[in-house]
Amino acid sequence: MASTAAGAAALGLGAPSTAQASDGSGTAAARSAIRRLAPAIADRFELHLADPGDSVASFSLTTGRGRVTISGSDTVALLSGFTWYLEQHAHGQVSRGGDHIPQQLPALAEPVRRTTRLAHRYAYNFCVTGYTNPNWSWKQWEREIDLLAAGGYNQVLVTIGQEQVWYDTFRAFGYSDAEARAYISLPCHQPWQWMSNLFGYDGGMSAQLLDKRRTLGRRIIARMRELGIAPVLPGFSGSVPAGFAAKNPGAQVIDQGQWYGFDRPDWLDTTTPLFQQVAAAHYASQQKHFGLCHAQAIDLLHEGGNAGGVDIGKAAQGVEQALRAADPGYLWIIQAWGSNPRKDLLQAVDRSRMLVLDLTGGSWSGSGQFGSTPWSWGQLPNFGGRTGLFGPLAPVAASPGITADQLNGTCLSSEGVDTNPVFNSLFSEAVWHDTPIDLDDWITGYPTRRYGTENAAASAAWQTLAAVPYAHGSTGGADSLFNAQPSLTATKASANSPGSLGYDAYALEPAFLDLLRATRELGRADTFRFDLVNVARQVLVNQSRLLLPQINAAYGAKDTAAFDRLTARWLTLMDALEQLLSTRGEFLLGRWLTDARQWGADDAERALLEHDARSLIGTWGNTRASSSVNHDYANRDWAGLVSGFYKPRWTRFFASLRTALTTGTAPAAIDWFAADDVWMHGSESYPVEPSGDEIRQAAALAALLHPEPVLTLSFAPAAPAVGVPFRVTAELANWSARPLSEVRPALTVPDGWTAEPVGDQAAAVGAYGRTTYAWTVTAGAAGSIAATAAGLRVEAAITPVTPFASLAAAFNNSGISDDTHPQYAHLDGTNGFSSQALAAQGLTAGGSYVHDGIGFLWPGGAPEAADNVAGPASFLLSGSGTRLGFLGAGIYVQTGNVTVTYTDGTVDSRPVTFPNYAGREPLTGGAEVAADCDYRLTPSGPANHGYGYRIYVNSVPLLAGKTVAMVSLPANPGLHIFAVATG
Repeated sequence: MASTAAGAAALGLGAPSTAQASDGSGTAAARSAIRRLAPAIADRFELHLADPGDSVASFSLTTGRGRVTISGSDTVALLSGFTWYLEQHAHGQVSRGGDHIPQQLPALAEPVRRTTRLAHRYAYNFCVTGYTNPNWSWKQWEREIDLLAAGGYNQVLVTIGQEQVWYDTFRAFGYSDAEARAYISLPCHQPWQWMSNLFGYDGGMSAQLLDKRRTLGRRIIARMRELGIAPVLPGFSGSVPAGFAAKNPGAQVIDQGQWYGFDRPDWLDTTTPLFQQVAAAHYASQQKHFGLCHAQAIDLLHEGGNAGGVDIGKAAQGVEQALRAADPGYLWIIQAWGSNPRKDLLQAVDRSRMLVLDLTGGSWSGSGQFGSTPWSWGQLPNFGGRTGLFGPLAPVAASPGITADQLNGTCLSSEGVDTNPVFNSLFSEAVWHDTPIDLDDWITGYPTRRYGTENAAASAAWQTLAAVPYAHGSTGGADSLFNAQPSLTATKASANSPGSLGYDAYALEPAFLDLLRATRELGRADTFRFDLVNVARQVLVNQSRLLLPQINAAYGAKDTAAFDRLTARWLTLMDALEQLLSTRGEFLLGRWLTDARQWGADDAERALLEHDARSLIGTWGNTRASSSVNHDYANRDWAGLVSGFYKPRWTRFFASLRTALTTGTAPAAIDWFAADDVWMHGSESYPVEPSGDEIRQAAALAALLHPEPVLTLSFAPAAPAVGVPFRVTAELANWSARPLSEVRPALTVPDGWTAEPVGDQAAAVGAYGRTTYAWTVTAGAAGSIAATAAGLRVEAAITPVTPFASLAAAFNNSGISDDTHPQYAHLDGTNGFSSQALAAQGLTAGGSYVHDGIGFLWPGGAPEAADNVAGPASFLLSGSGTRLGFLGAGIYVQTGNVTVTYTDGTVDSRPVTFPNYAGREPLTGGAEVAADCDYRLTPSGPANHGYGYRIYVNSVPLLAGKTVAMVSLPANPGLHIFAVATG
């Protein structure tokens, strides 16, 4: 995909021509953006507009005369071409997590052309202007807009300044200046007013703030238009201030109750003539201040709104009528979130003028939930601006292969847009691919593209990162327990965070160690320094999940010595976290608070805006009721927040527990809302400039976490089989800048077992190095093995299993029956496949099936017989070839690791994916359809005709030149395997 560093040098452009770049007409905006993003190399590019041909948008790249020529179909395409060349060929990157601008620009071996079929490339969740940029200056917004355009986005939600529309509208319907401004929430909490969840947070908005935000909003929209980004503005959904009916007799207003302790705005019935009048005023004000914007974001009755008996279809028609009256060229953008959009809403309106944002890329789109409505496939990888490493990469890499009806866009809906640059990079790039991206290949090249130099240690680090935090799909990723409201049993800081990491807390440490090893070569790249701190941060906060259960156990055992030692360790780690975060501006609380205060006209307003900013990332609400659920929803690993807010909470909590241990009484109750609210109203200042060196602090953290080398022992498969060779691995990690020598690795096994070293075993380990030692072991009876190296010893007990003689011997589920005995088909516990329907598709009981040279034997037997394996199982299989194939199906989409043990003891694990057997959903993970049945069997017989029920075929690669001895299937009970074969 990308040229190598050596290739770049060989193909260097050389000195640029002395002549000024001859840009084509209409490219001035793109030229200005490139100069802002990369001034040192901007003049090495020449820009021209070009027709996209049959595609929606396109760009092409050529080199010559010392320049890179970018031809693009529009300004966003030109800037996308700049990004493509910068990353894929010049090995540079501009990002929200550091920039790396190369000094040399390589020539291209051949011209490059990229196209996209996706017309709507949308960015931003409503929450972005709360959790990311509520108080940004123009300078910050200017860079953000440039990054959006360079990322290929041509449609972006804008709420900054739109409060002026509220003000104008309700002034026209009986509200005084003070009343209208009191209705408008302060910036950090304002997004939830646009979503009709609350209003008037912290007492409303001043006239000067209203004016300044309107001015900024106009500037943002003007720049977006200049760069070819279509602004998306919030349309009128019917939300009105309290007392609207009293001021407007005859208004049909429906009370909306509360949202997490906040009173919601009332809802004006959209089927009434008065709604049309208010909506007309809304759009007139919007167009007066911001010009005509066709795209309007409107979500009816968001997150639990009350229709009060109003027909939803007719309510939608009222919204549509107002949109059409204000702008015949309107586009109604609606979010797929919760139960919205309802089918009756979609069926009632002109769906050709609507775009559904499938925020999470869920199964609704695949099952036809949106009907004939155009929609955009999306991802929501961040909640609350939380700072954890997270963002499942595999679905994004596979997304170019989605071919569902009416798909014509993407939407990146992160609530925090300044986190996880790797996810943002892949998402932006994917729109310019027309087939799925090979994720292994992409991640291998990513550190070179991001840091500018190919480096084996950095590459190894990113292999770990891709396989650990970026391979898991829990909502938004787990947060740090250092940030949690103190409790000995805490598993999360935010109520909506997952209660576990989704991976072993130690699993990320190799990536940190590898990045430390890469510092000598890559340490000058700002992008590398950001990633080093970010990975070190995650490694450190993962320790909280290991340490807190130990503290709880010590307290429960009344072991004061252990309690004191462990709580001191906890607080020491928090101090280390503060020092690490202080090295990067992206992790400074002071900037968040200073951004808020800069908008105030006097000390009182500055204090109010600071409370707005503090409370959003702390109590969230300003009352006990409004904080009870959402407190710490927007927790972050930020310097200043750790030392000024989180650590004092834990210090107080531990002190109360220590007193209880001493006195033998119950610990004193702590009113956490009252305690936290003091900080919310505080005015302490925090640094706005980084301090300390990233590499030195990362090295200090490594020494704190592991003052001595670490030896770990593992074996695969997880359940070794008697008589089948398996692989035992010991890894020695050197967490010091000093090399280790005289390592002397060895493995001891029980009597009756055999162990043979694999390859040369290194006698030394370099600075921040990790070396793996391997042995091929054949097990007998249960026993313990022990590895030794560098004076360290680690043991593991192993109880070998007896593998099944074949896959058929492992069958444990009956997923198929014949149409006369439907009661035996219970693939999903109740329903299953029809043998007649499968036979009509070529899968005959006891017959053969061939796919891509792999020959399968389809199971056969009595209707009640088991015919597939669900869940873990190991079975013997002898064969060789290039692929190991599977026929199977998922109960919903299922992915799990298949482990292949070879006759020489080599063990290799690969993920395999099977889509949902029901519903003809989009294919993912390389799966293909082997059989597509019209109906399934239910306990009462054949049913659900026309819905579609599938068997899929998928495969994993086999290691060349080796012979398979055993296959171990994943533990997913929802993943059903009917046949396995090599070929």
